[in-house]
Amino acid sequence: MILNRKMLKDAIMANKLLEETNFKQAIEVNADSMGGYVFGEGDDKPELLIQAFFASVARYLSLRKITSDDKCAALVVQDLSGKFKFAGVVEYTSNENPDEPGNWNYWNTFNENDITDLEKRKSVVKYIVDDAFKSVMYKTGYEVCGLVFDHFAYMYDCCLLVVDTIVQILDAEAKEGEVVEISLPGFFIATVAVENGEKVMSISPEGHMKAIIKDDAMLD
Repeated sequence: MILNRKMLKDAIMANKLLEETNFKQAIEVNADSMGGYVFGEGDDKPELLIQAFFASVARYLSLRKITSDDKCAALVVQDLSGKFKFAGVVEYTSNENPDEPGNWNYWNTFNENDITDLEKRKSVVKYIVDDAFKSVMYKTGYEVCGLVFDHFAYMYDCCLLVVDTIVQILDAEAKEGEVVEISLPGFFIATVAVENGEKVMSISPEGHMKAIIKDDAMLD
């Protein structure tokens, strides 16, 4: 979702690193409520889990990207009831010069309407957090940040845990008259602002995540 331009112009900008928020406490509480998992004191797994999730979405979509102006690929995260939580999308735009390669556009969203609007322009091939994605996440988690998942069974819960915790942090940080940016450098920048009394949230992949999409060497 795109924030109102006038609001962006008039608002105070506040920038925070993820580590400057209460994300560790929040993710620990959420993890405990989801299944009794408890992170150890001083455990760096909460941040590593977030890194693994975003890198895995990018790498998975790099394997599914479609070289077509009329079709694109999306990885959609839903809860068990089917409620939309998050999506990563990769689109292709042809170069006006047919002898030159086109461009890839990789973006993330918390808003299902963004996917609905996209489907009005082109065909969207949707993927979910299934065993194929979990296999990518298992490998990527170790290669990117040394995170080892003990079981495939709880990896879906881990994805929900990451998304729900980031949304929870954005909700807590929202302030009237401010646009708050929370970033995990190299992975994402998440934004929240209050517009007409509503908390409007967005999330964008950082440069390294976009590089994964464009780098065909990652497919090997």
